[in-house]
Amino acid sequence: MTGAGGPELLRAWRASGLSKKDFWRANHADAMSYNAMLGRMWRAENGLQATPAPYTVDLGKPWLLPDDDYIIVGDVQLPTTDYDFMALPLAIAREHMRRGHRNLVLAGDLLNADAFSLYDMDTETPAFEQEIEAAQVFFAEYLTVFDNIYYFMGNHERRVGKRTKAALKPQHILAMMTHDKRVHVSAWGHCVIANDGGIPYRVTHARNYSVNQLVVADQLAQKYQMHIIQHHEHHCAMGWDRYGRYVVVNNGGLFRPDVMAYAVMDDSKSPAMKRGFTLLRGGTPYLFSDEPFTDWSAWLPERRAKRARHSADSRR
Repeated sequence: MTGAGGPELLRAWRASGLSKKDFWRANHADAMSYNAMLGRMWRAENGLQATPAPYTVDLGKPWLLPDDDYIIVGDVQLPTTDYDFMALPLAIAREHMRRGHRNLVLAGDLLNADAFSLYDMDTETPAFEQEIEAAQVFFAEYLTVFDNIYYFMGNHERRVGKRTKAALKPQHILAMMTHDKRVHVSAWGHCVIANDGGIPYRVTHARNYSVNQLVVADQLAQKYQMHIIQHHEHHCAMGWDRYGRYVVVNNGGLFRPDVMAYAVMDDSKSPAMKRGFTLLRGGTPYLFSDEPFTDWSAWLPERRAKRARHSADSRR
């Protein structure tokens, strides 16, 4: 809690001639809540100053990214990744985004971090070393196309911090994978993308789960009054929230379920895991997934591929 102390507040209020609410609005609304001001003033009026020092912690702030074009991916879950599908965000970015405006939001769960999981393993899982090596390849490849990469934490990255008692922080995890200054990391589990003249987009790796598509995203839209692009549930869907005010997206992932033991070895009524990612361009989201959800020939026309091959052949 920040702002002036009780005696200082009390003196200033008495000298102002204002009601307490108007005094708060005019002088302290940006620094503290109204009830916090009342509590401090009440203590000062009654001579109760023997309070413990307030606990403070600097958690920083989530990113507020500028209005621009972005591709949003998440749930890559290296190295249990569909490397063929992983190339498609690169292809869409190169084909449909302007140079200098090719931004990637990496919305958590880049890694599996199985070595740091509390769940007991009954099958072989990738070693953390394998995950880091796969992430190094991921960044090397994605940095050939993207101008900036904004990487924030998912529940799988949280495993590392929890098991090491925060000794390994997000910046330490990133340093194992890349030192490229175009890659930025945040300890938060969400960010907000500004949408000039419109409602912003909240990109999140939410903690909650529902077997039903868009249910959690809808609830987040009501809570935060924003469009929502959500990861964690492994659904792939897009629609309006229940009141038709906000666009809500379940953004799929770049994973490969057939090599994830927990996803395929035992029967389950859990929904199928679906690949997907979103292009946010000009304030409009375009959700990509497997055909027929996406007509890839419309987005990556064959005639362009032929020109690219012709150009490559001519340089040989």
